[in-house]
Amino acid sequence: MFCSSDVFIHPSHFESFGIAILEAMSYGLPVITTMIGGIPDFFEDMKSGIAVTPGNVDEIYNAILLFVNNRFLISQFGNHGREIAKRFTPAHVEQYLQEIYNNCNCKQLKNGY
Repeated sequence: MFCSSDVFIHPSHFESFGIAILEAMSYGLPVITTMIGGIPDFFEDMKSGIAVTPGNVDEIYNAILLFVNNRFLISQFGNHGREIAKRFTPAHVEQYLQEIYNNCNCKQLKNGY
């Protein structure tokens, strides 16, 4: 599905994190989404896609038109989103958690209990 798409549209009214958005970004797709739940933790409006107001069909329509009329934005936003998605690969998350653990000053954690 992602390989045959130019843009990923995810106008959610409720979202805990947004795994589907990250998956689309990892394929280099710009995203049209809402800034709810955990989405603002990784999504950058006008850098990796376009944020719209939940339920606002006109904003979604205008965002689609922006990509239709400016194909360069598809590539630009898609590349930026791909770089953001790399921060959430299992290897990267493991490294991040290991750094937190290594910097912890808690003797109990370092001793394994």
